[in-house]
Amino acid sequence: MVMRELKKLDKVAYVRFASVYRNFEDVDEFSKVIREVSPEVPHPTQPLGR
Repeated sequence: MVMRELKKLDKVAYVRFASVYRNFEDVDEFSKVIREVSPEVPHPTQPLGR
């Protein structure tokens, strides 16, 4: 419940909270949550479109 409301209010705070609450152990877990809140962010293996 807290995470759902935080996600609506502040996406950066949501990612920070999720990293502690879910006990992230590597950068891939951060990437997954960031893509969840901002789907337009490309996956690290995708070209940036330059």
